[in-house]
Order: sequence, then structure tokens, then C-alpha cells
Amino acid sequence: MTLPRGYWCQVIYTEPNRSDAVVLSMTTGFPGRAITWLRTTAPNIAVDMDREAFGTVWAWLGDHQGASKAVRELHSGRPYTVGLGRSERPVWLLAHPVPCLPLASTCIGVYQHDSSDLSRAPALRGRVVSPSRCPMTGGPHDHPDHYAPVE
Repeated sequence: MTLPRGYWCQVIYTEPNRSDAVVLSMTTGFPGRAITWLRTTAPNIAVDMDREAFGTVWAWLGDHQGASKAVRELHSGRPYTVGLGRSERPVWLLAHPVPCLPLASTCIGVYQHDSSDLSRAPALRGRVVSPSRCPMTGGPHDHPDHYAPVE
């Protein structure tokens, strides 16, 4: 059995006056969403960077051909990694193709592997879940633990 492909995205950076790294992550089933998430997360981090690093992030955001190439790279199965900023506090943007189990989504209560099948996922059992926990929208609590359990 071949598992469907998903994309695991991470933004890794260090905040000013802190030594530990901050890791933001998101999983999606689409390479375009993976790159879009990286591109929408980077400006939020750039505001805490020095002027030179801030300029590097904005230059990367302006490279639309590079973004299209990154989507093609992911689609073909190759990971995408870019380091932005100065060496003291770089921002790492990563997206990797990963095999994914067809799990039930907690945000809509249907199986994600077949969008034409809108039957209720038995594992949810009528549970109500906040939209901020929806893995397909890249919410603030987007983490594999927020998927419904598989029975």
C-alpha cells in the first residue's frame, strides 16, 4: 500500500534575548499550501529581526518565481529549505514531503483522503472541535495530535 503524500512545514527561529529556538509547524496535503504557509508566516517573524535580516525576508517574499519553483520541487518529492537572515539569528523555512495516513479531520468531521466521500468519520463520535484546531487551515494549534484518533 502506498501512503498518500503530505507536506510537513516548519519555521525555526530564535527570538531576541532568548537562546532557545521557536518552532512553528503545519501539515498539509498540498505543496502550494505548504509554500503559502511559509510565505505568510515569515513576515510575522521578520518584524523582530534586525534591518538587514528583515530586508532578506522581504526579498525572499518578492521572489515569486522562486516560490513557484519551490512548489514544483515539493510536488516532485524534493524537500525545500531556505535560511534567511544573519548567521546569529537565522530563520529557517522548511517543507518536506512526507507519507501521511488518511486520518479524519477534526475540523469538518470527514475523511480527508477522499473528498467525494462525505460520510461521517466514526472516530469523531459527534465531538465538537474549535475551527482553530483545523489542520487544513493552518490554525495556531495545527499539530498531528489534533487529528481524530483512528479506531
